[in-house]
Amino acid sequence: MTRNRLTGVSSKGLSWCFKIYRAVCKVKCLISHR
Repeated sequence: MTRNRLTGVSSKGLSWCFKIYRAVCKVKCLISHR
């Protein structure tokens, strides 16, 4: 049960981290192209 709870929370955190990671990658790409 604890494992299921952890996975649920981690999945939400991962989604947020993924969004931030993508945003950072986009900014880095824009800066590098300049």
